[in-house]
Amino acid sequence: MKRNYVSVLVIVAMLCGSFILNAQQKNYINYQGVVRDADNELLVEESVEIGIALKFGATNAPIQYEESHIISTDMNGVFSLQIGSGIDSNGDYENLPWGEASFVAVSFNGSELGTTELMAVPYAITSGSDQWIVDGNTIANKNIGEVRTTDDLQVFGEFTLNDGNAVNEISDDGTLPIA
Repeated sequence: MKRNYVSVLVIVAMLCGSFILNAQQKNYINYQGVVRDADNELLVEESVEIGIALKFGATNAPIQYEESHIISTDMNGVFSLQIGSGIDSNGDYENLPWGEASFVAVSFNGSELGTTELMAVPYAITSGSDQWIVDGNTIANKNIGEVRTTDDLQVFGEFTLNDGNAVNEISDDGTLPIA
């Protein structure tokens, strides 16, 4: 009887641990492809190295992050991986400028296959609402572009511009007198 209680406790502990692990958000990007050889034949159930390089702004921009994955294809030559979870060789995945156009260059066993733009998915669009950096008393916008409010904006103290100038009053005609 005592052994059954221990078994139940171990199972409950394992379930609780898996819920805690699943609660942590992973910011990986699912990626899937098909691998063929030079004769256009599927590489079935073979181990391959897939390289991922991320660029921002344009397809010919410098690479800001690189990683590799050693994976096995399935019976259809298909592989799946998560960008951001590979063996990184260049850059920091956690601090990439995702606000810009994002491009992924894929390589197979060291040979680059091509570059394509990553497009937004509904989850990525909704997760973009957290666009503020808070550091002590300073709050900064991580976005590129305008910041708009739908209610009153109250500023206590000075409103400082990027170039170091400060605004100490705002007029109704849209001008900002520089202090």
